[in-house]
Amino acid sequence: MIKSSINKNDTEFIVNHVWPNKTAFLDFFNPKSKDIWAMGFNDLYKLFEYDGIWLDMNEATGFCNGECPSGEVPNITEPEPHQNYGWWTSYDTQEEISTYKLPFIPGGKYNLDNMTLSLNATHPYNGLTEYDVHSLFGHVEGMRTFEIFTNDSTSPL
Repeated sequence: MIKSSINKNDTEFIVNHVWPNKTAFLDFFNPKSKDIWAMGFNDLYKLFEYDGIWLDMNEATGFCNGECPSGEVPNITEPEPHQNYGWWTSYDTQEEISTYKLPFIPGGKYNLDNMTLSLNATHPYNGLTEYDVHSLFGHVEGMRTFEIFTNDSTSPL
């Protein structure tokens, strides 16, 4: 699971909200994530004998900007451009448990952690931050899914 930098409960996993409720995110960089992912596919297959998978929303995203440390989704519909909402607004560096206040933001309207994971969330397997590997999340998820469905011992099909 991807580790939170602010959620210091028993699990320390980053929590965000995705349909319909709270969500934790697998660290797909860890080869062992394949085992958890395969269990989910196999459990689903027992309920419904599907013949294919669509990895919809195969990105680390959610309804909270950064994460939902209280477990609740704030009532924010449309942030103002360059306006941060949440716990991180008073910090300048990731070392201070924050997202970066980046000098350049593509598109210029929102921070890079708008409706996605905190940039300083950590992937425990390799110690990389979400800032460094965010764009690889879906790719690595796809790699693990491919490994499951091309292996006779893990594929539910």
